[in-house]
Amino acid sequence: MNKIVGLALLSIFLGSVLVGVLPLATSAAMTYPIMFGSTCTSTIFTDPATNIIPYYNGILPGGIVNLFIHNATNLDSLKALQQFENEVNITLYAQNGSMIATTTLYQALSTAVPPYSSNITYYSPSLGAVLLALNATESTSVTEPYKEYVGEIPNAGTFIYALINGTYVAKVTSVNEVALPNVFDPAKISIGDIIVIYYNGTAYTFGVGAKNTIIGLENGLQEAGFMPKSSYTEFAGRQNGSIIVSDMSAYYATLYSNAHYDKLYLNLTYTPPYPQTVYFKVVQSKTNTPYVKVYSQGGKLIYQPGVVNNLTMYPFVITGLFKSTAFENVSEVTGYVGTVSTTPNSNSTTYASYPTDNFNSTPPTVNNISTVITVNDNATLLTTGHASGTENIMNATIYFSNVPLNNISILNLTITPNYPYLYDKVNVTIEATASLTKSGNVYTMSFSTYTIEDNKHTGFGSSILELQAAGYHSTGNYPLPILVNATGIGYIALVDFGIWANYTVVTVGGYDQYNIPFSNVYPFRAVVIPPEFSHILNDSTISSFSPFCLGQEYISVKAPDDVLYTNATANPINSPTVNGLYDMNVPPVYNSTGYHIYIYNNGKLVNSLSGLFTLPQPPSIKPINVTIYNSTTKQYETKTVNVITNTTPFYYLNLSMQLSPTSSINVTPTQSQLDGISYVSGISVSIPPSELANTKIVISYIDSDYAVYYYFNNTKGYELNYTITFNGSAVPSLTTPHTAPIYANYYNVSIKDGFYSGPLGSILKISTTSVEPAVYLFYPGATQGIYVGNLTNVTVTFANGTTVNIRLTNNNLSSIIPNLELSEDTSCSGVFTTEISIPGLESVLHVTGQQLNGSTVKISYMDNITGKTVTNSTLLYLNATLQKPVHNGTVDFIITTIKEVSITQVEVGRIPVKILTQPEINITDPSYAQTNPTSITYLTTNQVTITSTDGYKVTIMYNSTTDTTNATVYKLNTTTGKYMYMMSQKVSGDALPLIPRYSVAAPYYIGSPLNIEFTPGSTTNPYPNMSIVSNGITLNLGLPVQDFVAPQIRLQNGTVVNETVNSTVTVQVSDGIGDHFSAIVYITPASEAPLRISPDGVYVPHNPALYNGTMGNMSETFVYSKPVQITSGNLVLDLNVTPVINYPFFVYMQGEVHEGYNASVSSAVLGVATGFTYDPFFAPGVSLPVSLNLGGISGLTSGHTYTVYVQAYSYPGGPVMSEYPITLEFANVTYV
Repeated sequence: MNKIVGLALLSIFLGSVLVGVLPLATSAAMTYPIMFGSTCTSTIFTDPATNIIPYYNGILPGGIVNLFIHNATNLDSLKALQQFENEVNITLYAQNGSMIATTTLYQALSTAVPPYSSNITYYSPSLGAVLLALNATESTSVTEPYKEYVGEIPNAGTFIYALINGTYVAKVTSVNEVALPNVFDPAKISIGDIIVIYYNGTAYTFGVGAKNTIIGLENGLQEAGFMPKSSYTEFAGRQNGSIIVSDMSAYYATLYSNAHYDKLYLNLTYTPPYPQTVYFKVVQSKTNTPYVKVYSQGGKLIYQPGVVNNLTMYPFVITGLFKSTAFENVSEVTGYVGTVSTTPNSNSTTYASYPTDNFNSTPPTVNNISTVITVNDNATLLTTGHASGTENIMNATIYFSNVPLNNISILNLTITPNYPYLYDKVNVTIEATASLTKSGNVYTMSFSTYTIEDNKHTGFGSSILELQAAGYHSTGNYPLPILVNATGIGYIALVDFGIWANYTVVTVGGYDQYNIPFSNVYPFRAVVIPPEFSHILNDSTISSFSPFCLGQEYISVKAPDDVLYTNATANPINSPTVNGLYDMNVPPVYNSTGYHIYIYNNGKLVNSLSGLFTLPQPPSIKPINVTIYNSTTKQYETKTVNVITNTTPFYYLNLSMQLSPTSSINVTPTQSQLDGISYVSGISVSIPPSELANTKIVISYIDSDYAVYYYFNNTKGYELNYTITFNGSAVPSLTTPHTAPIYANYYNVSIKDGFYSGPLGSILKISTTSVEPAVYLFYPGATQGIYVGNLTNVTVTFANGTTVNIRLTNNNLSSIIPNLELSEDTSCSGVFTTEISIPGLESVLHVTGQQLNGSTVKISYMDNITGKTVTNSTLLYLNATLQKPVHNGTVDFIITTIKEVSITQVEVGRIPVKILTQPEINITDPSYAQTNPTSITYLTTNQVTITSTDGYKVTIMYNSTTDTTNATVYKLNTTTGKYMYMMSQKVSGDALPLIPRYSVAAPYYIGSPLNIEFTPGSTTNPYPNMSIVSNGITLNLGLPVQDFVAPQIRLQNGTVVNETVNSTVTVQVSDGIGDHFSAIVYITPASEAPLRISPDGVYVPHNPALYNGTMGNMSETFVYSKPVQITSGNLVLDLNVTPVINYPFFVYMQGEVHEGYNASVSSAVLGVATGFTYDPFFAPGVSLPVSLNLGGISGLTSGHTYTVYVQAYSYPGGPVMSEYPITLEFANVTYV
């Protein structure tokens, strides 16, 4: 730049206050917040854009500001130049807002001593603007060429022209600067001052200082993954974050003035993602003329004078891209002041970066919300004295009729946003005017529209329409700014007007406490995120709970939009009790936000808590890199500073549930403290045991963020609900030993219920004050017990079958149960144990131990939670005792033809096919068990005797001397009644199994005394021998299976051909301490048949459940109810038959015919139909057709319906050969 030499102005020139540029008070002081930059960029702007006039002092970097002022008048004369310079006003303000001095550019230049000798005014034809080069410090004597084509100014290729003596001269390569110390007293210009340059109603506001930069915004929630990842920095709701500023001016001022840097002033500009439709309603209207009417967009008359408030409540619609500007003070900012090492072992001075966690994405004050609408108007000259015109404003048309010459028609409409929480709180008046004037022969219809708020004009537009003759029509349009002041309800307005929505872009600008504006703006994006459960119970149906044992049970909600508290202390901006302090306490926020607890009993609400506000986890410290300026190297460098991130967005509610000793259901909040902040950390619910099954708890969470409520209102996405119920069918268990030795005197009895669980020291007390003694649960330290059940019954059934019911009273209870306080076995186990006294039973029953031997003691307990009674029994014994068999052995047979002489002469046999169960016994031997309490021991099978009902007996013994197992077979002599020796079988090794102890906790032994085995029989080998097997050793008994076990064979007429054969197995066992015991178990048969029958083409499912020893327990008939027709020419029923084994024999089918549909098998038999089939290769998988001939049955009548019961036989009159269905019923046979 060319140096400008001049003396400082010693006098202060008073100028006009810049009303509309800065909000100045009457004392000409500046008020906050400050709007840096241009109030109209089409009139006055900088290029490159900046809000700072650099202040160079040898430490802070300096620079020049290029200010362009658009001028509609050509500055082609000295007079025009002087007039322009007189219209440019320059005002200097101090940091505190007071005005220091004001002057015009002309005054400054003309009174400088010595006066400016060079031109300072330049003109850019390409921009149509005058250029002033401004410097806040003394001229640097440095010539800096300025050319448009170097890219710093638009429209490259056009040069700046100088205006010398009123004439534009050739292009210049450098311009002269306006050094502000030559305009004002240099002693009064310092860092933090404010310079306002005003021209033609427009202002540009600068801060004096160094380049301050917003380095970035930090959102701890997004960076920690609590919000969706995005290339943008995103904020949700009233969330706080950190703003990082590299502020050299503030650092310099702090360093040398010892001031404390503690504020940033931020302005946030919101740009919604797409045009919004905003609805307004009219709350007031007035006019000065009767000749005005308002019509709706559809042409309906909605207003005319004389009708009071007839336009009130009419909705107006504004569509546009709404914007909002807000201001925020960020206090108590920590700045880094110190040194940074640029080279090894050396330090250099640095400038500060200021991170803060008090930056809020939606500050409490929104100064204005604005859009621009287009007003369309037209006018028609009616007569020489009147005209009519219309103005289309939003969705209404204002019609001015008969506007008189030289008069003004006015209509005022006061509108308010048509939203519940903004209604009548934000009001804007639209004032529409129309006037008709005449100049010469030309009439002019003028329209103007103002917007007024708080008695101030906030927007204006107008047009002038020339009308040359009556009937002549003219049209025009103009923009009308709509400015809405939303102070106090800013966030609600942002949301309702669609400005704060998903993907709204917010740019952050501002200045520091020294009035140094940031040289840049920084964007972030808005997101609206509904809450979600981040943790719920493993099972919402609870079967076990305790306030002591389930302290870790909790519900948590993830709600990024709902950061109710930040840092470690409550932040009033986000306090839920006022919902941001500035958001009008609107639903669903206000009293309904936070957690809510609703408790229902039998569907009726019986208790509740509302508005529980929990405290999220404290914030964390995050190191980040910031940019600083090194004054030694004159370079920007990187420094790591710590930033406080947001709190995590999780809201925890601990659940403490317990049984109540009272009859009412109660819920109370658990209050906690953190750094003096009181908050709710959980709830405690107490429920009477008898009401538990009918109770449910609904935990509701309602987000306090208004945007979540607004955008997710229809789906109720702002609300979460979780229901907890209690398993009323979870009955407790009553545990007693299966057996107890009388000589032990006592045995344990335990009650287990998860609902009873507590910490170590919890007890169940059995009351002695009532019959059927009540049982009460006491937690440690409790003085009042919880009634949980009753001991309802103790019965003793003696070995001879006699049963005695002991009525428990105060007189006998402590004898039978000496310890009436049942201690919990382990903490939170829910298992409470006491003892039954056997001597006490003897005393109460007046019996001896010998008389108790073999008796069963049954104890019953009624649970108050479920209302159900549980029982358990214990067998008392003096020594080893035989229990009933676990189960008998069972062998499955097929009754079938095994040899065919003719179609009517066959041999029927019983073929064994498989073993269904091995015989098992149960012997209690506590004495032997106690010798090895932690090991599995065995009883030895010494001898097994099998005695069959068919007259055979086999004695099986193991000879340890010869290591052989011997079987001696006997046959009963029916004459003498004595068994006669038949033969002997033997095998090396022990073929008799050991009987194992059931478990180390039990004194009883369960196992099979012999394992029977055979090769499955067939029609060609129907009589396989029985063997016993153990330890891989097989001993063949030398007799067919049928000699030991076989089913009965019965003919069609009921005659029994072969009786059932069963066997009794007598077992002799011994233990390791010399005791010997005897046990008995049985081997029984089960049977099935070889043939399956079905209607032709119909699948009938097999039912094997009928053939596992349960014959007769289920229906053996398959009913085929679909209609079947027979005719005189075809009196047959078609069937299919399929075998389950190879069956190379004739199949005889027989069907009894009864009158009527589904007639009873016991009704009169009209006749018997028969049929035959045969296939020598008949085998499983082969199906043969059979025709049942009804031709031989007399009495069949056309039109009648009959029932036919069909079975398969081995020969006429022989045993039934059909298995399920044994009988096939044709229930609907019609003779047509």
